[in-house]
Amino acid sequence: MVRYPEVAYGTVSTGIASHGLFISAKCENPDRAWDVFEVLASQELRDLCVWGEEGVNFEWKDGERVPIPGPFMLPIDDPEVFRWQRQFLVIWGFPEYREYDIACAQLEDKEFADEQVASYEPIVELNNKIKLNPGSIPYTPSDNASRKTAEAQASMSTSTINYIMGKLSDEDFDQAIADWEKEYGFIAQEQTEFINSYDKAKAEALGISYTLD
Repeated sequence: MVRYPEVAYGTVSTGIASHGLFISAKCENPDRAWDVFEVLASQELRDLCVWGEEGVNFEWKDGERVPIPGPFMLPIDDPEVFRWQRQFLVIWGFPEYREYDIACAQLEDKEFADEQVASYEPIVELNNKIKLNPGSIPYTPSDNASRKTAEAQASMSTSTINYIMGKLSDEDFDQAIADWEKEYGFIAQEQTEFINSYDKAKAEALGISYTLD
């Protein structure tokens, strides 16, 4: 239920243009809607979205799930392909299916797949060392930036989707980016200037690091 409309419309936050789940104040059955949220957050749905059905998409071997080769080798538009279910990972997050993709890749070529996994382990290790980044510094955008944030995100999403769908040429997409930067670039610029001027000692006291050391 949208108790605070100003949040939904992006006046004090990124609003509903960003990731989030809401139950409308006009919902006729909010309890039923909440039941849907609980299903989306369940481990059972997560496993179904990531792995599919036992005996159809995967089997157990030595206590671990192993993909059954047939289904994951089907064309992406085949009705038997279950990957479409990943769209329901709105709470768990889309990276949750990484373990399935790795397992499938290992069935195809284990040596190559293991090399690929090992190649980004340093990135994972580095990410684990990072403290809060400067983007975590408490920041209140200007009224204009607050009003324009949701609009900026919607504009970016529309242009990107149209480009992916072939509705925009490369040149049109480049122009859309340039137009977006001209119209909304000030939003990020304001925050960047605020972060750069922030007291570094105070930031460190908050656990915020400006470097990767």
